[in-house]
Amino acid sequence: MAEISYGFFTPHSPIFALDPNKLALPEEEVSLTGGELSADFVPPTTKSPERIYHYRGGVYNHAELEVLHAEAGNGWIVENNTDAKRVEAFERSFAEFKSLGEKILNEVKPDALVLIGDDHLEWFADGVKPTFMVYCGDHVRNITMENAGDDVIFKTHNNPARYRSQQQLRPEEADIDYPVESDLATHIVACAHLEEFDLAYAKEPIIAHNGVRVGCPYAYSFVYRRILRDAPVPFVPVMVNGYFDPQRPTPNRCYSFGRMIGRAIQSWDADKRVAVCAAGGFSHVAIDPELDRAMMDACRNGDEAFFRGISRDDLMMGNSEFKEIVTLAGMLSVTDLKFSERELVFVVRSMAGVGQAMGFGEWQ
Repeated sequence: MAEISYGFFTPHSPIFALDPNKLALPEEEVSLTGGELSADFVPPTTKSPERIYHYRGGVYNHAELEVLHAEAGNGWIVENNTDAKRVEAFERSFAEFKSLGEKILNEVKPDALVLIGDDHLEWFADGVKPTFMVYCGDHVRNITMENAGDDVIFKTHNNPARYRSQQQLRPEEADIDYPVESDLATHIVACAHLEEFDLAYAKEPIIAHNGVRVGCPYAYSFVYRRILRDAPVPFVPVMVNGYFDPQRPTPNRCYSFGRMIGRAIQSWDADKRVAVCAAGGFSHVAIDPELDRAMMDACRNGDEAFFRGISRDDLMMGNSEFKEIVTLAGMLSVTDLKFSERELVFVVRSMAGVGQAMGFGEWQ
């Protein structure tokens, strides 16, 4: 039978495509990246009156959130809201990407990787937005920029920052096919059915509703480009719906889903070592260090009650990506592997505490 030999989580933020010396929140995000924004994407600004920041059950605009933090005396914002601290956070994160990659490829040497991510309107189109999905095809293609013409979707959310990140994360000269461990993927789907989880699954390359091809979603390409350096480790893409109502899963359901996947891997009739990963983010767009620390502590303590009981109000906007980590924690709960925190840094972009926490952790 297969063995879960290692687990880890990592951020996949497009913010790493930007210059850390120019991350103080501008009047328009587009000023950092060029290009045009659509009406569907509301950029974070210091003057925007729209309430777009979800923080501890409330919804605020930038000015309101800044006042809230000032009244609370949150010194972590003052400490981290400098170019020097942002550069330091980038350097520490890049060091983690390199260290993780070297460890996985040179020490862990998995035969397969089960990679949990979320979708940012890449594979999920208007026609299909499932709660959970497993891809069971033979490969996922990372499309070169030369081939990424009008028939290829990669300008997700019409967000220039993510668009620029997508450019960075694609190969320059040739399409690259990341191999899928389709036998394990199909086995997970079969086990899910027996345990009464209704999953969407795909066996063919994704085609969007308007007929164009869709390349590798950036939650997955980020791990393969920045951490694995395009090493051909066969993987199983597992998607957790973090953003799209009305079928976003609860944390409780995510944890149970993860436990099911963990048992499925262990029952896979193959003498192989499987690593598991959650590619998501800690708190963002409004950073919440208390929630970040609570998540790290819960991973260390194997706190099932915490994972299952996180308030959905705390998992709005970017915080929804905690569900990937909750799913991962469920997967690792069926093993004897022990958790270690690797890194937790804050990329703060304004006095409203806007930005992203970058959390790294591992089970071994």
